[in-house]
Amino acid sequence: MSHPEQNGRVDAVSVDDEKTDVDVARLPSTAEDVPDVARSNDELAELLRPATPSLTDEQVALLAGYRDALHARNQVMNLTAVRTFEGIERRLILESLRLLPAFEGRVRAGNRVIDIGTGGGLPGMVLAIARPDLQFTLLDATGKKVQFVLDTSDALGLANVRPLQGRAEELARQIGYRGQYRIAVARAVSSLPTLVELGLPLVMLGGFLLLPKGLEINAELAMAEKAARLVGGNVIGASILPDVGSSVETRLVEIEKIVATPKSYPRRTGIPAHSPLGIPEKKKADRRSN
Repeated sequence: MSHPEQNGRVDAVSVDDEKTDVDVARLPSTAEDVPDVARSNDELAELLRPATPSLTDEQVALLAGYRDALHARNQVMNLTAVRTFEGIERRLILESLRLLPAFEGRVRAGNRVIDIGTGGGLPGMVLAIARPDLQFTLLDATGKKVQFVLDTSDALGLANVRPLQGRAEELARQIGYRGQYRIAVARAVSSLPTLVELGLPLVMLGGFLLLPKGLEINAELAMAEKAARLVGGNVIGASILPDVGSSVETRLVEIEKIVATPKSYPRRTGIPAHSPLGIPEKKKADRRSN
C-alpha cells in the first residue's frame, strides 16, 4: 500500500472548505494608520536569536520570506488574526520558536512531526525552517489554507514540509499516519481534552504531544490528564515557557505516549470537540443542552 503522502504534495481527506473571506473593516486603509514595517533580516535575527541562537543567516532569510508571504496573503484571506509585520514576527514566529527546546533529546534526524490545525503554517512552517533535519506534516481542514502552505513551502524550497488537507479524526484511522509521528503539536483553540484525543493517536509509542496554551488552564488540565489516560498518554509537564520577548504568556502542556491508543479513539468527526473526554457527566449534559 502506498503512503498517502507519496502521490503528491497535498492529499485531500474528505473535508469541506470553510469561509475565508477577510473582514475588510479590520484591514489598514488610510495613511493615518500606524506604519506596518517589516524588520530587515539583521533586525529579525536580533529579535529571534535570543530564543534560538543556532539560527543561521539562511534560516533567518527563510523566516523573513515566510513572514512576507503570510502578511501578503493575509490581506486577501483569513489565515490569522495577527495582521501586522510586528505581530507576525513577535507573536507568531518568535512564539513558535519557543517550542524548540521541547524537541531537544526527543527527536533524531528523519523523525516525523505533525502540526495539527496548522492554519497558515503555524507553528509547523517555522519549526520546519529551524529544524531541516526533521520531516513535517502540516495538517489543516481548509483547502485554501493548505494551498497557501503548499505555495509558500515550494517558493521557499522547504523539502521537509508536506501540506495535508484533512481532519485528525479521519487521519488517525489510516495506517500511514496512526502512531507514526515522534512529535505532534497543535496551537488550535480547541480545549485540551479535545486536542489530546485528536493528537495522541497520531503519536508513536515513546513520542510526545506538545500543546501551547494560555496561563489559566488548571481546570482544563485536570480534564486533559483524564483524557490522556484514556488514549494512552501521561501528562508530564505544563510549565510556563521562559519569556523571550514574544509578548505572549504560554504554558506548554507536554504529554508522553506510553501505551497504544485503543482502537475506539479518536471518535467520529466532531465528537471530540462537542463531547470532550475527561469532562464530568453533569458538565457534558449541560454542554448538550446548550
